Amino acid sequence: MVPPGQYQVRLTAGGHTLTQPIVVKKDARLTKVSDADLAAQFSFATELGAAFSQASDMVVRIRRLKPRSRHTSIDDMEVICLDIHPCR
Repeated sequence: MVPPGQYQVRLTAGGHTLTQPIVVKKDARLTKVSDADLAAQFSFATELGAAFSQASDMVVRIRRLKPRSRHTSIDDMEVICLDIHPCR
């Protein structure tokens, strides 16, 4: 879901691309929700999606390292983990 505003929709199929402008309007039933609230919700959802994507990428990287860990000492494991996700 996107906040109200003007957007362009792009459809690509069979090597052809069509672009069409659209206007997304606020649901009339949302009488107690401001446009700023919807924009904030969209921003939060976007950030959350990026965090889930990053977490998924980390799981993939950890799974790749797992076979290496059988022949690695605990001290080396710390270095591997720091390489995956530096501390902030």
